[in-house]
Amino acid sequence: MIDVELSVGGVHVTTYSADGLILSTPVGSTAHSLSAGGPILQQDLQAFVITPISPHTLSNRPLVDSADHEYRLTLPNVPEGVMLTIDGQIREPLHLGDEIVIRRADVSFQLVRLSGHSYYKTLNQKLGWGGQPRYQRND
Repeated sequence: MIDVELSVGGVHVTTYSADGLILSTPVGSTAHSLSAGGPILQQDLQAFVITPISPHTLSNRPLVDSADHEYRLTLPNVPEGVMLTIDGQIREPLHLGDEIVIRRADVSFQLVRLSGHSYYKTLNQKLGWGGQPRYQRND
């Protein structure tokens, strides 16, 4: 377990005691963040979601906030082996005194939209929404 101090827009928010902390964009909200109990964000929202991984206290819940803010993460103690992982690809060891700063990029991109497909239809299909539970009978 690690402690991660979060400040948003220069204001201290809280210190998470957890196995880790996920900060994701709306596009990334349906991946690791969702698996850790985070919400699904509509893809065109200008927001970040902060999701603690197995938090030590039940009051530490996922937080959704504006992408207009700057997010700073610091670790008051850094146990050996603690890593920053970016999009599951880039891994950087963290050391005492390191500060992680997250903010919206100056550039944006257009998402491809295919006719006949919708965001909610895709969620419905991928997450198994939309129907009665499937029961199997063992006769």
